[in-house]
Amino acid sequence: MPDKLCPNGHGLVAVGKKLAHEELHFRPAKLYLERIYTTTYKCPSCELMDGLAHLIQSQAPKALIPLFHHVHIGHANV
Repeated sequence: MPDKLCPNGHGLVAVGKKLAHEELHFRPAKLYLERIYTTTYKCPSCELMDGLAHLIQSQAPKALIPLFHHVHIGHANV
């Protein structure tokens, strides 16, 4: 998150990550898969005020080439 502040202006603390998407890259003679994660943040100050966990998910950059989730690269059934 660019500002890492909750809507009330309190500082956020990272509490986890979530897989946003995977990107397949090609380099001459090398192909690799990059996993892009987003970070989940929470606001401890808001949590102290009302007792609820205020979780905010960061945004992932757009995928260069959209791939379907759970598509495995491997042997094809022929």
